[in-house]
Amino acid sequence: MRLYTFISMRYILDTNCLIYLVKAGLAGVCFSLTGRNLVIDTEVYNEAVSKGKWIGSLDALKIEEFMKDNNIPIIPTNITKEIVIFRDPGEASCSVLCKAGGTCITGDIVAMKKFVRENQQAIRVEFYFFQRWFDNDVLTDDMKEILRKLEAVNAITHQRREFVLEQMEKTNRA
Repeated sequence: MRLYTFISMRYILDTNCLIYLVKAGLAGVCFSLTGRNLVIDTEVYNEAVSKGKWIGSLDALKIEEFMKDNNIPIIPTNITKEIVIFRDPGEASCSVLCKAGGTCITGDIVAMKKFVRENQQAIRVEFYFFQRWFDNDVLTDDMKEILRKLEAVNAITHQRREFVLEQMEKTNRA
């Protein structure tokens, strides 16, 4: 029994999730858990890498290295229609890829609400890892460490971390 059902097995990272995963040292873990089926779009790349390098962000260099080392595809998108709804280029481009058959992993609660409102496949980052824990792809101690790392870089709040830990205690895994 799955807690979440995804239409597609292609996963899309939005900008904030990509940055937080790299900051937390979890980008490689996420990439492995997706079955190496992880993509970003040009808008997310521009926000996280191009603009980041322009302002001198060390995270931008780490993201660029992660992308190159893992041959993560950067898919061009036309956001003309979605920008009106999402207003953020990265969110709009993730929306385009979701419509084309993908599930967005996000840490942004506001973006998540927009994806839900538009009836698109999306999941918050902590619940993505929770699902993988539920599927026995992540050990309990590793899951707790993942949550700790996400909280340490402000990808999730303490309350969200505690909520997931409570759900883990209540859940019987297969």
